[in-house]
Amino acid sequence: MKKLLVYVLLVLIAVVLASLYGIIHNQISYTVSPEDFTKFKFRQFGFVDMPFPERVLASMVGFLASWWMGIPIGLLVGAAGFIHKGHRRMFKVSLWSFAVVVVFTLLFGCADCSTGIGAIRGHGSVAGDGSVTADASPWQQRIACWIRMVQYTNGWLVE
Repeated sequence: MKKLLVYVLLVLIAVVLASLYGIIHNQISYTVSPEDFTKFKFRQFGFVDMPFPERVLASMVGFLASWWMGIPIGLLVGAAGFIHKGHRRMFKVSLWSFAVVVVFTLLFGCADCSTGIGAIRGHGSVAGDGSVTADASPWQQRIACWIRMVQYTNGWLVE
């Protein structure tokens, strides 16, 4: 019975981790191309004319787009945890498994972002310090979209 409760808790923890990852990821994507959000993502999620700052809206989009990914990750990691003796060991080892999932997803995500920023750097839209300049182009929107789409793939690969 205790292991079943730990299993449910692990799924909930995975949902929280996936939500936080989506929020942070969207903050990075918003930095690369705010236009991707203002012209596409805010409309997609029905956030046009919302009375919140755009960064908050980007976080809300990140949450809504990613929380659900915690369910399959939590179900799989939690299920694998049943092999351990005792609920405490199951919980401890499963938390380490979550850490591995997060680290690998972050590594893939950083490689993604580096590749995307490197691609737009050659098009004169990124300043020398790596920040996006005011002349954001549709190319930057494509890169931000590409980074986001590859992140979905990364989530499934790590899972």
